[in-house]
Amino acid sequence: MLEINNLDVKYGPRLVLKKISMTVADGEIVALIGANGAGKTSLINTISGLVSPNAGEIRYRGKSIGGMEPHEILRMGIGQVPEGRKMFPEMTVHENLLLGGYSTRNVEVLAERLDFVFSLFPVIKERLGQIATTLSGGQQQMLAIARALMSNPDLLMLDEPTMGLAPIIVESVGDIVSRLRDQGKTILLVEQNASLALDLADRGYVLETGEIVLSDVASRLAENEEVRRAYLGV
Repeated sequence: MLEINNLDVKYGPRLVLKKISMTVADGEIVALIGANGAGKTSLINTISGLVSPNAGEIRYRGKSIGGMEPHEILRMGIGQVPEGRKMFPEMTVHENLLLGGYSTRNVEVLAERLDFVFSLFPVIKERLGQIATTLSGGQQQMLAIARALMSNPDLLMLDEPTMGLAPIIVESVGDIVSRLRDQGKTILLVEQNASLALDLADRGYVLETGEIVLSDVASRLAENEEVRRAYLGV
Protein backbone atom coordinates (compact mmCIF):
# COMPACT_ATOMS: atom_id res chain seq x y z
CA MET A 1 0.00 0.00 0.00
CA LEU A 2 2.73 2.47 1.02
CA GLU A 3 6.32 2.34 -0.25
CA ILE A 4 9.05 4.81 0.67
CA ASN A 5 12.42 4.72 -1.05
CA ASN A 6 15.57 6.67 -0.09
CA LEU A 7 13.62 9.58 1.39
CA ASP A 8 15.55 12.68 2.49
CA VAL A 9 13.92 15.60 4.29
CA LYS A 10 15.57 18.86 5.32
CA TYR A 11 14.49 21.64 7.65
CA GLY A 12 16.54 24.49 6.28
CA PRO A 13 20.12 23.19 5.99
CA ARG A 14 19.53 20.39 8.55
CA LEU A 15 18.91 16.88 7.23
CA VAL A 16 16.24 15.37 9.52
CA LEU A 17 15.44 12.20 7.54
CA LYS A 18 18.17 10.29 5.74
CA LYS A 19 17.62 7.63 3.08
CA ILE A 20 14.43 6.32 4.66
CA SER A 21 13.08 3.17 3.00
CA MET A 22 10.08 1.28 4.35
CA THR A 23 6.82 -0.35 3.34
CA VAL A 24 3.34 -0.78 4.77
CA ALA A 25 1.25 -3.60 3.30
CA ASP A 26 -2.53 -3.63 3.01
CA GLY A 27 -4.11 -4.74 6.30
CA GLU A 28 -0.99 -4.41 8.45
CA ILE A 29 -0.23 -2.52 11.61
CA VAL A 30 3.32 -1.22 11.24
CA ALA A 31 5.01 0.38 14.25
CA LEU A 32 7.55 3.18 14.01
CA ILE A 33 9.42 3.58 17.29
CA GLY A 34 12.19 5.89 18.39
CA ALA A 35 13.18 8.51 20.93
CA ASN A 36 12.03 12.13 20.96
CA GLY A 37 13.62 14.00 18.07
CA ALA A 38 14.33 10.86 16.04
CA GLY A 39 12.25 12.16 13.11
CA LYS A 40 9.06 10.14 13.54
CA THR A 41 6.66 13.07 13.23
CA SER A 42 8.70 14.51 10.34
CA LEU A 43 8.21 11.25 8.47
CA ILE A 44 4.46 11.18 9.12
CA ASN A 45 4.11 14.81 8.07
CA THR A 46 6.05 14.16 4.87
CA ILE A 47 3.82 11.23 3.94
CA SER A 48 0.71 13.37 4.49
CA GLY A 49 2.10 16.26 2.44
CA LEU A 50 2.65 18.76 5.27
CA VAL A 51 6.41 18.63 4.62
CA SER A 52 7.99 18.35 1.17
CA PRO A 53 10.70 15.74 0.60
CA ASN A 54 14.11 16.80 -0.70
CA ALA A 55 14.95 13.47 -2.31
CA GLY A 56 13.54 9.98 -2.70
CA GLU A 57 10.05 8.73 -3.43
CA ILE A 58 6.80 8.04 -1.61
CA ARG A 59 4.32 5.79 -3.43
CA TYR A 60 0.77 5.04 -2.32
CA ARG A 61 -0.98 2.20 -4.14
CA GLY A 62 1.63 2.52 -6.86
CA LYS A 63 1.26 6.27 -7.39
CA SER A 64 3.97 8.78 -6.48
CA ILE A 65 2.63 11.24 -3.88
CA GLY A 66 5.80 13.03 -2.75
CA GLY A 67 5.19 16.76 -2.97
CA MET A 68 1.42 16.51 -3.47
CA GLU A 69 -0.85 18.82 -1.49
CA PRO A 70 -2.20 17.47 1.83
CA HIS A 71 -5.85 17.66 0.74
CA GLU A 72 -5.04 15.60 -2.37
CA ILE A 73 -3.30 12.94 -0.29
CA LEU A 74 -6.25 12.86 2.11
CA ARG A 75 -8.67 12.28 -0.76
CA MET A 76 -6.52 9.36 -1.95
CA GLY A 77 -7.16 7.57 1.35
CA ILE A 78 -4.44 8.57 3.82
CA GLY A 79 -5.58 9.98 7.16
CA GLN A 80 -3.49 11.37 10.01
CA VAL A 81 -4.10 11.68 13.73
CA PRO A 82 -1.60 14.38 14.73
CA GLU A 83 0.62 14.36 17.78
CA GLY A 84 -0.99 16.40 20.54
CA ARG A 85 -4.49 15.82 19.12
CA LYS A 86 -4.85 19.44 17.85
CA MET A 87 -8.54 20.05 18.40
CA PHE A 88 -10.25 23.01 16.75
CA PRO A 89 -10.44 24.73 20.13
CA GLU A 90 -13.58 26.86 19.89
CA MET A 91 -15.63 24.27 18.05
CA THR A 92 -17.87 21.55 19.41
CA VAL A 93 -17.21 17.85 19.20
CA HIS A 94 -19.77 17.61 16.39
CA GLU A 95 -18.16 20.44 14.43
CA ASN A 96 -14.71 18.83 14.77
CA LEU A 97 -16.14 15.59 13.39
CA LEU A 98 -17.81 17.33 10.45
CA LEU A 99 -14.55 19.09 9.58
CA GLY A 100 -12.88 15.68 9.54
CA GLY A 101 -15.39 14.62 6.89
CA TYR A 102 -15.12 17.78 4.80
CA SER A 103 -13.96 15.82 1.73
CA THR A 104 -17.51 14.63 1.11
CA ARG A 105 -20.69 16.72 0.90
CA ASN A 106 -22.95 13.66 0.74
CA VAL A 107 -25.20 13.90 3.80
CA GLU A 108 -25.97 10.18 3.83
CA VAL A 109 -22.28 9.26 3.66
CA LEU A 110 -21.48 11.67 6.51
CA ALA A 111 -24.27 10.12 8.60
CA GLU A 112 -22.87 6.63 7.96
CA ARG A 113 -19.39 7.74 9.00
CA LEU A 114 -20.75 9.37 12.15
CA ASP A 115 -22.54 6.14 13.03
CA PHE A 116 -19.27 4.25 12.53
CA VAL A 117 -17.24 6.48 14.83
CA PHE A 118 -20.03 6.46 17.42
CA SER A 119 -19.90 2.66 17.42
CA LEU A 120 -16.20 2.90 18.29
CA PHE A 121 -16.50 5.85 20.69
CA PRO A 122 -19.91 5.97 22.41
CA VAL A 123 -18.62 8.63 24.79
CA ILE A 124 -18.09 10.99 21.85
CA LYS A 125 -21.74 10.70 20.85
CA GLU A 126 -22.74 11.73 24.38
CA ARG A 127 -20.73 14.97 24.09
CA LEU A 128 -21.53 16.24 20.59
CA GLY A 129 -22.47 19.73 21.79
CA GLN A 130 -19.48 20.11 24.10
CA ILE A 131 -16.53 22.36 23.21
CA ALA A 132 -13.78 19.96 22.14
CA THR A 133 -11.03 21.33 24.38
CA THR A 134 -13.18 20.83 27.49
CA LEU A 135 -13.00 17.06 27.04
CA SER A 136 -10.56 15.02 29.11
CA GLY A 137 -7.24 14.08 27.52
CA GLY A 138 -8.45 10.57 26.76
CA GLN A 139 -11.69 11.82 25.26
CA GLN A 140 -9.78 14.32 23.11
CA GLN A 141 -7.62 11.50 21.77
CA MET A 142 -10.73 9.50 20.93
CA LEU A 143 -12.13 12.55 19.15
CA ALA A 144 -8.86 13.03 17.22
CA ILE A 145 -9.04 9.43 15.98
CA ALA A 146 -12.75 9.75 15.22
CA ARG A 147 -12.15 12.99 13.30
CA ALA A 148 -9.51 11.29 11.13
CA LEU A 149 -11.86 8.35 10.48
CA MET A 150 -14.50 10.75 9.14
CA SER A 151 -12.51 10.94 5.89
CA ASN A 152 -12.76 7.11 5.66
CA PRO A 153 -9.01 6.53 5.15
CA ASP A 154 -7.64 3.19 4.03
CA LEU A 155 -4.30 4.04 5.67
CA LEU A 156 -4.52 5.64 9.11
CA MET A 157 -1.37 7.20 10.56
CA LEU A 158 -1.41 7.63 14.33
CA ASP A 159 1.22 9.95 15.77
CA GLU A 160 1.85 9.30 19.50
CA PRO A 161 -1.80 8.43 20.29
CA THR A 162 -1.08 7.45 23.92
CA MET A 163 1.10 10.43 24.86
CA GLY A 164 0.18 11.83 28.28
CA LEU A 165 -2.69 9.40 28.87
CA ALA A 166 -3.42 7.36 31.99
CA PRO A 167 -2.58 3.63 31.76
CA ILE A 168 -6.23 2.56 31.56
CA ILE A 169 -6.81 4.96 28.63
CA VAL A 170 -3.62 3.72 26.94
CA GLU A 171 -5.06 0.22 27.07
CA SER A 172 -8.32 1.49 25.58
CA VAL A 173 -6.49 3.20 22.70
CA GLY A 174 -4.63 -0.06 22.03
CA ASP A 175 -7.94 -1.93 21.85
CA ILE A 176 -9.28 0.65 19.39
CA VAL A 177 -6.24 0.28 17.14
CA SER A 178 -6.74 -3.50 17.06
CA ARG A 179 -10.44 -3.10 16.28
CA LEU A 180 -9.69 -0.73 13.42
CA ARG A 181 -7.32 -3.25 11.84
CA ASP A 182 -9.98 -5.96 12.27
CA GLN A 183 -12.38 -3.69 10.38
CA GLY A 184 -10.03 -3.36 7.42
CA LYS A 185 -7.90 -0.33 8.21
CA THR A 186 -4.17 -0.33 7.56
CA ILE A 187 -2.29 1.48 10.32
CA LEU A 188 1.09 3.18 10.63
CA LEU A 189 1.57 3.60 14.38
CA VAL A 190 4.14 6.08 15.67
CA GLU A 191 4.76 5.51 19.38
CA GLN A 192 7.26 6.20 22.12
CA ASN A 193 5.49 3.45 24.08
CA ALA A 194 7.48 0.77 22.28
CA SER A 195 6.06 -2.08 24.33
CA LEU A 196 2.48 -1.24 23.31
CA ALA A 197 3.42 -0.52 19.69
CA LEU A 198 5.27 -3.81 19.19
CA ASP A 199 2.53 -5.74 20.95
CA LEU A 200 -0.04 -4.37 18.50
CA ALA A 201 2.03 -4.38 15.32
CA ASP A 202 2.79 -6.99 12.68
CA ARG A 203 6.12 -5.39 11.79
CA GLY A 204 8.19 -2.51 13.08
CA TYR A 205 10.94 -0.03 12.26
CA VAL A 206 13.32 1.69 14.68
CA LEU A 207 14.20 5.28 13.81
CA GLU A 208 17.27 6.96 15.34
CA THR A 209 18.44 10.48 14.47
CA GLY A 210 16.63 10.40 11.14
CA GLU A 211 17.72 6.95 10.01
CA ILE A 212 16.09 3.53 10.16
CA VAL A 213 18.52 1.36 12.09
CA LEU A 214 16.40 -1.79 12.57
CA SER A 215 13.38 -3.40 10.96
CA ASP A 216 11.79 -6.78 11.58
CA VAL A 217 8.66 -8.66 12.55
CA ALA A 218 7.36 -6.94 15.68
CA SER A 219 7.73 -9.98 17.92
CA ARG A 220 11.40 -10.31 17.00
CA LEU A 221 12.04 -6.61 17.53
CA ALA A 222 10.53 -6.97 21.01
CA GLU A 223 13.13 -9.66 21.77
CA ASN A 224 16.04 -7.74 20.25
CA GLU A 225 18.56 -6.88 22.97
CA GLU A 226 19.22 -3.37 21.65
CA VAL A 227 15.52 -2.60 21.45
CA ARG A 228 14.87 -4.06 24.90
CA ARG A 229 17.64 -1.99 26.43
CA ALA A 230 16.92 1.30 24.62
CA TYR A 231 13.11 1.30 24.36
CA LEU A 232 11.58 -1.35 26.60
CA GLY A 233 13.45 -0.58 29.79
CA VAL A 234 14.81 -4.14 30.09
